[in-house]
Amino acid sequence: MSGTSMDGLDFCLLSLTVQEKTPTPRRWELEIIRTYSLALPEPYQKALRGVIAQKAAPLNILAELDWQTSQLIARGLQQALSQWQLTSEDIDILGMHGQTLWHCPPQISQAQISQGYTWQLGNPSVVAELTGIHTIGDFRSRDMAVFGQGAPLVCFADQLLFQAVGINRAVQNIGGMANVTVLSSQGLSSQEVIAFDTGPGNCLIDLLMSQWFSRPYDHNGDEAAKGQLHEDVLNAMLNDPYFHQHPPKSTGREYFNWTWLEQWFTQFPELSQVDWLRTITELTACSISEAYQRFIPPECYPNEVILGGGGTRNRFLASRLAALLKPCQLKTHEDFGIPSQYKEALAFALLAWSSFLGLKNNMPSCTGAHKGVTLGVSAHR
Repeated sequence: MSGTSMDGLDFCLLSLTVQEKTPTPRRWELEIIRTYSLALPEPYQKALRGVIAQKAAPLNILAELDWQTSQLIARGLQQALSQWQLTSEDIDILGMHGQTLWHCPPQISQAQISQGYTWQLGNPSVVAELTGIHTIGDFRSRDMAVFGQGAPLVCFADQLLFQAVGINRAVQNIGGMANVTVLSSQGLSSQEVIAFDTGPGNCLIDLLMSQWFSRPYDHNGDEAAKGQLHEDVLNAMLNDPYFHQHPPKSTGREYFNWTWLEQWFTQFPELSQVDWLRTITELTACSISEAYQRFIPPECYPNEVILGGGGTRNRFLASRLAALLKPCQLKTHEDFGIPSQYKEALAFALLAWSSFLGLKNNMPSCTGAHKGVTLGVSAHR
C-alpha cells in the first residue's frame, strides 16, 4: 500500500481463516504475521509530485512511472519475503492498491451525476509476473463505474475489525487525506455504514514543512505548537465548499494542494510561516470535528474514536483533536493490536481476499455507488 503521502510502500502479511463467505468478526479470523516498509526513492517521489502539481506530463513519462511503480512493488515484496524467510509459494494472494496519480470523484448537481475516474499507477499483471504471486489490484475503478466515489474503501475492513454491539465507534484515519468510518452500536449491516473523506489530513502540513522548513513532516507537531492560531483565517478556510458537501464524498491532492493554499496566503499575507503551520494543523483537527457534528446522526455519534495513519504520530494534532472531540474517548489502532502504519495495507489485503471469494465489497452506503460490486482485477500467478 502507498497512500496520498507518497513516501513509502507498506506490506502486511496476514493469516486469514474464513469459516463462511459472509465477512463478520466471528466468521473471519485474522492474524497479522509480519510487516515491512520500503521508502520510495526520492527521484520517484519528485517525479510523482511534479506530475500531480502540473496536472500534465508526456505519455512516455506516465508510462515509465507506471512501470516503475510495478517494479517497486515487486522489489519491495521480494525484500519483505526475504526478511520474513518466505518464498512466493508461501503467499496465496497479493492485494495491491498501487499509487494514486489522479482521483476525480463524480460530481453531483441538479440531480445529475457526472462519471468520475481514477488512476492508480502499478499494473497487477506486471507485479504477478515479477513476483509469481496471484495479484489483485485496481480496486477503485469498478466502484466508480457504478457512479461511486471510489473511496473510502477501508470501511470494509473497519467494519470487520472494529464494529461492536453497544459501542458507537468512529475509525478516523489521518493520512495525506483524512477519512472516517462510523460504526453504530446497533451492529448495522454494511448497507448502513457511514464513511467519507473529512478533508486534508497531513498533506497541507507536509507541504508547508517541505516548502518552508525543508523537512518532510512536522515531528510531533513541534513546529505548529510554536505558532499562533488565527481563528479568522481558520474560519475562512472552513467555509470551503468541500467541508459543507454532504457524504458520500471523497477528495485528494487534486484539490487540497499548494494552489489551494496560495489563495489563502494572498488573502491573509500578514501571517508568519509558523502561524500558518499552526492554523493549518488546526484546520485538519477542526474539519474532522465539524464533520462529525455536521454529518454523523445523533444516534450513531461515537463514544470512541480510533485514530490511525501517520497523523497519530503528530502529538500536537492528536491533542487538538482530543480536545475538540470531548467527551469521546480517543484510542489508537495499537489498542486493538493493529499497527497504525499498516492498517491500510491490511485493509487492501482483506479487499483482495474478498474479491478472490467473489464478494461484493464496495459498500455503496459509503461510496455512493448505485449497487454493490466486487472490487479488484485478478492477475493469476
